[in-house]
Amino acid sequence: MFSNCKLERPAKRAVEIQNNPDESHSKVRRTSMEMQKCFLCEKVEPDSELRQAMTMQLNEMLNECARNLNDGKLLALLSGGDVVALELKYHCSCLTTLYNRERAHIAQKNKDRLHESQANDFFPLVFSELLTYVIEKSYNSNEPTVFRLAELVSLYKERLAQFVTDIPDVNSKRLKERLLSEIPGLVAHKKGRDVLLTFEKDVGPVLSEASSYSDAIILAKAAKILRKHMVEHKSGEKGVVVCEQCGSQFQKEEELETHKQIHTGCDMAVFCLLCGKRFQTRSGLRQHTESHAGLRSYVCSDCDCTFPSNTALKRHLRSHTGDHPFECEFCGSCFRDDSTLKGHKRTHTGEKPYQCNSCSKKFSLKHQLETHYRVHTGEKPFECKLCHQRSRDYSAMIKHLRTHNGASPYQCTLCQEFCPSLSAMQKHIKSHRPEDVPADWRIEKTYLYLCYV
Repeated sequence: MFSNCKLERPAKRAVEIQNNPDESHSKVRRTSMEMQKCFLCEKVEPDSELRQAMTMQLNEMLNECARNLNDGKLLALLSGGDVVALELKYHCSCLTTLYNRERAHIAQKNKDRLHESQANDFFPLVFSELLTYVIEKSYNSNEPTVFRLAELVSLYKERLAQFVTDIPDVNSKRLKERLLSEIPGLVAHKKGRDVLLTFEKDVGPVLSEASSYSDAIILAKAAKILRKHMVEHKSGEKGVVVCEQCGSQFQKEEELETHKQIHTGCDMAVFCLLCGKRFQTRSGLRQHTESHAGLRSYVCSDCDCTFPSNTALKRHLRSHTGDHPFECEFCGSCFRDDSTLKGHKRTHTGEKPYQCNSCSKKFSLKHQLETHYRVHTGEKPFECKLCHQRSRDYSAMIKHLRTHNGASPYQCTLCQEFCPSLSAMQKHIKSHRPEDVPADWRIEKTYLYLCYV
């Protein structure tokens, strides 16, 4: 019934191993050594190293990749039938590389399309600003005005650079034709290599004036040469970076980049004649000029404090509402305005961008540097109203006031009560009846110190 062959085979095998111990008896695995070619990289490999295309989904994805990449060779191959019928084989790494190429190609294509749409939006805006600049300069000038086409092209490109990263080449002839077609009365005259644009009514005096440089032009060129010469000297100093446009010196590249923002833009942007700061709108310039004139036309409805700008008023209103929208990413502390947050962050980063010119001591906040300068100048702008002692900074004055029987820095002029802070004084004055408060009352009268800053 039962065969002993299978039982005798292991025993026979053991005897053979004892008689021939050096002979290897490991089984040899049979593998197919047939060579195949990857249809993506066209390398010939053993069949075991390649994968067989088995699904129609892979066929659809490969066709989509070929169309997106516009790969003519792959399209020609796939046009002969689907990948399953063609029995195509491929490396996994080759297929992954193909997918990555398609993804990168689509991303770049979308980026280019977005950049092109943004550029198309900004070109008309910048050209309209250039038109406004030409018309306003001619209208506001009592003397004949002349424009060099090269300078207008430069202004146009500088303004575009503020909106578009990759500026295409500007065709000066085409820009000139557009200006002539949009501005009535504007004519072009060629003088040597320069193309001069002016209005018909100014042609005679302008051409005679353009034939030679005026004293103002010579002085401007001399000033530019001198400034460049001074920059070359200053830039040789160790650890000093110099602004090429105005010669200002800075200790760090970051400070120089921040400073360069006042030079950005072009003559189309309005600027302050007192400090040179530039603005994109006339309303911004008007508001800034009021700060030079000492005008404080923005009034708080809660405490009647006045401010030079709407931005300053909004910052102040947060002291009444308790709103602190700016949060520190390091510790979670919240602040009323962005500038205070920036100063606070330096306590975490250790950054000290403000350096004393006299002793090279560095500070994280600008007002700390201004207070430190008084150590060298001997200035003491804070004066106690009670004993007329003077101090260099506000905190030292507050400490001094406490020596007067613990006096707080603010005292109500109506009931003589002391308050520890300005906000506490603002709340206290509201406890008095409105008819008891004099018409000329101001919160500055409650200060127990004078400040001459």
